[in-house]
Amino acid sequence: MRNSSPRFTSFTLPYNLTLDQPYRHSFSAFEPDGDSLVYRAVQPATGSLVTPSCGTPIPYVFYQAGQFQDPTTGQMISYPAGQFSTAFPVLSFQAVNGVAVPQYNLNATNGELLTTPVAQVGDYSVPVQIDEYRQLNGTWTLIGQVTRDIPYGVRNPSTNRNPTISSLQVTGAAAIQPVDQPVLVRPGQSVSLTLNATDPMQARPCS
Repeated sequence: MRNSSPRFTSFTLPYNLTLDQPYRHSFSAFEPDGDSLVYRAVQPATGSLVTPSCGTPIPYVFYQAGQFQDPTTGQMISYPAGQFSTAFPVLSFQAVNGVAVPQYNLNATNGELLTTPVAQVGDYSVPVQIDEYRQLNGTWTLIGQVTRDIPYGVRNPSTNRNPTISSLQVTGAAAIQPVDQPVLVRPGQSVSLTLNATDPMQARPCS
């Protein structure tokens, strides 16, 4: 059976992430054989020249209790002490009705990662594994895996704030396209998008 491994479509790193600001990062991959892909978080591993397979798991450490600021309301929210894990490798919380809820949302279908780093600046290791499945004799069978481990750097909010997209105009559309909705196009159709945004560090519109 011939097989080609999935290929990551972007190698952009999520550098200079800002505390208390939501971020999206894409682990999206292309599979040339048309196999089905499933994205999942895995434990980071290390190796050396003696063990180049990088098969030694890195143990997760504990983090202390603390507070973060809700980027929407400005309210200070407390969170308890805990331990990092495969499902929670970054100190990332969102405020839900005044309560800190762990936030590490990895979409198993398309590889989109949504986090809101809080409280502590530093560097984290965020690995994601892609499992490749193919239907053989009527049964979905795991035929390959590929892993990408990226550095996740979190910095102080005094150096940067995220811009906010205020509107999205699609050429030929009758109305403004909602910024949080997919843009629907037909095969072969040319698409022109205009994004309008504001940056709180610049205090002026940008596009």
